[in-house]
Amino acid sequence: MKANVRVSGIIFKEGKVALVKHENKHNGIYYLLPGGGLERDETIEECAIREVKEEIGLDVKINFLAYYEDVVSEDDHTLHLIFGCETIGGKVENLDLDKKVKDIVFMNEEEFKKVKFFPEKLKKTLFVEKDNGLPLSLGKTPFP
Repeated sequence: MKANVRVSGIIFKEGKVALVKHENKHNGIYYLLPGGGLERDETIEECAIREVKEEIGLDVKINFLAYYEDVVSEDDHTLHLIFGCETIGGKVENLDLDKKVKDIVFMNEEEFKKVKFFPEKLKKTLFVEKDNGLPLSLGKTPFP
């Protein structure tokens, strides 16, 4: 079984959360927090800072570990770590070299609840929990 680490950042601006838009044949249009895979010799905090910069152009500092989730399929196990971040510079722009990010959006809670978002379990708590009692486990998520 292959093991991976995925790291994401939660960035709020004026009551809206930063999301990256993706699209594929399997899921159609869906949204994620900016993030990606941990690289060799990189800390999880360095990964979150790098991935946010690459995907949405913002410089951030890590404030706290907010959530963690185990995403498991037959041949893959990914530990997903989600950090609460604070913007310290940069400007919103798509710097994704792989061209997976179709758009960068900031959504309020009402808009957020209407879109397809992964991890889906986070939809219930993202706008409620900020840093009280965190990190919270999103549990084990089967991935087909």
